[in-house]
Amino acid sequence: WEGMRLNIKNLNVFNLTNPRLGVKVTSSFPLNELNSALQSETLQFTNGRAEMELEYDGRTDTVSSKNSKLTGYLKFDHGSILLTGPQSTIQNCKGIFSFINANLIVDSLQGTLAGNPVYMKGRANNVLSVLSDDHVPVSLDWNIYAPVINLNSIRSVLLRKVTAPKKKSGKKNTYQ
Repeated sequence: WEGMRLNIKNLNVFNLTNPRLGVKVTSSFPLNELNSALQSETLQFTNGRAEMELEYDGRTDTVSSKNSKLTGYLKFDHGSILLTGPQSTIQNCKGIFSFINANLIVDSLQGTLAGNPVYMKGRANNVLSVLSDDHVPVSLDWNIYAPVINLNSIRSVLLRKVTAPKKKSGKKNTYQ
């Protein structure tokens, strides 16, 4: 799937009229193989290895946090994450992400940004809603800790340029 080799440990399909899938999947892969699956415009994995074990129980036609459950984990180490906006890299990353029902819990994510150690943890609730049209909001609670921050060395991250889209009408642009 998206270049990753998946090992299916258990697969059950229930009710062919309103299909429901129960599957347990494991895999071990180069971390950069997640890029095509995530299709993120803000980060890219460039190095490292990952292992995962996921169990999905839910609908196959309309996935939502209301009718589906995802549990398991994704662990990785020796990773590098390119932050594409500021063109900065978090190096020597290792992390443990847990999936519980429709929530993503970042148990730990640590690495080095511009020579400074950083430690992160947090959670995103209702992440399965990004796969559906149920419009349940995803909430994010994120904590970042850095024992030492040299602002000069992370200047490129702090001075990220953002361009405002231009309007097509003949009216003058106003920005608030």
